[in-house]
Amino acid sequence: GPAVRRLARELGIDLHDVPGSGLNGRISKEDVKNYVKSSMSSPSDQRVIEDKPEFDFSKFGSVNEESLTRIQKQVAKNMARNWKAIPHVTQHDDIDETDLESFRKEMESTLGKLSAVAFIVKAVTIALKDFPQLNASLKNDGETLVLKKYIHIGLAVNVNEGLLVPVIKNADQKGLRELSHEIGRLADGARDGALTCLLYTSPS
Repeated sequence: GPAVRRLARELGIDLHDVPGSGLNGRISKEDVKNYVKSSMSSPSDQRVIEDKPEFDFSKFGSVNEESLTRIQKQVAKNMARNWKAIPHVTQHDDIDETDLESFRKEMESTLGKLSAVAFIVKAVTIALKDFPQLNASLKNDGETLVLKKYIHIGLAVNVNEGLLVPVIKNADQKGLRELSHEIGRLADGARDGALTCLLYTSPS
């Protein structure tokens, strides 16, 4: 239910990992709490990542793999351990977007209606190109980063069933007008239950 999903998000827990004790495997708040207690009491720091099938990121686009340094390996081990043991924080900043809004309205005279979110997506794609390790995932061996050459941006859309994350594929290859159209299409499709695009349901 929504309350259980909210609790899992707050604790950083993947509900797919939580065994449900209710009817037909339904997961309760107590199941989530018990899972957290069990995870924290187990020697999880001896394994970087739990035994799960290796995710094939290359099916979304081309990738590179590179070995971690000694320090990075230790950081990875600590982060994997702390993922369940330490609360996570979301950073919020206030910005003055006066100039951006003026530029957006100026551009609309030639490009048509532009979503403000499109500018944010474009900025994120530029940042990910400048800092490629932010667009990477750690392999199960705990020693290898998968650096993605593609940039797919997920958009969180609140719907009645919960939170859907439709994906703008190859966002870095799209201009502001195309991004605006894609954002509107995906958001409307998510709310109408008519999405045929990729939805990320696994780490990516």
